[in-house]
Amino acid sequence: MVRSLAVLPLLGALMTAGAAAQSTDGANEHDEGTTERDEVEARLAFQRGQAAAIEGRAADAARSFARSLELVPRASTAYNLAYTYRGEGELLASIDVLAAAIDGAYGELGEFQSLFVQLQVEVRASLAHVALELRLEAAEGGDAWLEVDGQRRPLATGSHRFALDPGSTTLVIGADGHVPVRRRIDLDPGEEQRVSLVLRELRVPGSLVVVTEERAARIVVPGVGAATGRFARRLQPGIYDVRITSDGGRAERRVELESGQRLELRIDHIDSKISPWVITAIVVGAVVLGAAVATGVVLGTREPERVDDPVWGNTMVLRAFP
Repeated sequence: MVRSLAVLPLLGALMTAGAAAQSTDGANEHDEGTTERDEVEARLAFQRGQAAAIEGRAADAARSFARSLELVPRASTAYNLAYTYRGEGELLASIDVLAAAIDGAYGELGEFQSLFVQLQVEVRASLAHVALELRLEAAEGGDAWLEVDGQRRPLATGSHRFALDPGSTTLVIGADGHVPVRRRIDLDPGEEQRVSLVLRELRVPGSLVVVTEERAARIVVPGVGAATGRFARRLQPGIYDVRITSDGGRAERRVELESGQRLELRIDHIDSKISPWVITAIVVGAVVLGAAVATGVVLGTREPERVDDPVWGNTMVLRAFP
């Protein structure tokens, strides 16, 4: 978060918390594990926090109160820490401290519980909210996540509403197999912003290679390019038509190139008088995402005959036509 640190009018709160300490901290004086040295260090840290708060040094005050609370859990320290977080703009942190105090983590609050509840209500009213609608481009998307100021948490697709501290913040939303989106937003206290995102599928370029024994054969991939004898291009994932023409005839088939895949088609025979032409589909690479090995598929108007080859494995028979 990026925010200005205002001078904190904490003196009244500190005095109130000090009065609360006299009534509520007694139960914590002999907490198991608390040493006399802890008590001394906690008191000194609390006093440093008081001085920093009165001087308007919110960040220093928060660090000192947090250290004091860590050493000796006292309600008065928790109240001052929560109040300081509020003045610094760390509303979520303030609410966490207040909730723990109300639940009894720092001793009985007694008649001063209303002070903690009142401050909690005021802080909650100043929180900002984001209403997020998240969808994935891929039909079978992976696990999604949301990162706020470097803190990542899992996130399902659909509608979400979550609280944030007011100010400028950066949201990063991502999912397995998709391109993450970074969105910077400015939030006023009490404001709610709506964000609708569709994460695009991550499409890693692949390689399509077509090789023929007849060097004079013309290989054309419409909309992409042409070559003689051998065709090789880096292409985006998708479906492509492959047209091959030679003195022996011509053929046209459709191939599907997957994300991050290297697909090689080898034409062993180019003579319409010798039937059939044999094309071997060789998947040299693998799909990058998901660590799943891809399978090359050659598509045509009719399902080609499948042959098991001891070297290349998946082979297809492509019959020539005049």
